[in-house]
Amino acid sequence: MPSLTAFAALVDSSTRFAAPACESLSDDELMRTQREVAEVRRRVDAWSASLAAEIARRSSRTGRRGVGAAGRGAHARTAGAVARGLVDA
Repeated sequence: MPSLTAFAALVDSSTRFAAPACESLSDDELMRTQREVAEVRRRVDAWSASLAAEIARRSSRTGRRGVGAAGRGAHARTAGAVARGLVDA
C-alpha cells in the first residue's frame, strides 16, 4: 500500500507534487499500487463531475453568467470549461 504521506501529497495543492519513486516496488506492490491509485482517480473524477454539474446548474439559473463574484464562467461554453477555469485560477 502506498504511504499515507504519498496520498496526502496528492491533495495538498499548496505544494508542488512529485510522483513517488516506484522503481523499488516489487511486481506485486507495483500492480497493487496502480490499482489503488486508479481507485483514487475514479473517486476524484466522480467528485469533479459532481462539481461540474453543480457549476452548470448554478450558471444556468435565471440567466446567470457564471459562478463566483468575477463570473468565471462568463465565457465558458461547457461546465467542464468552467471547472477547468476554476482549477487553473
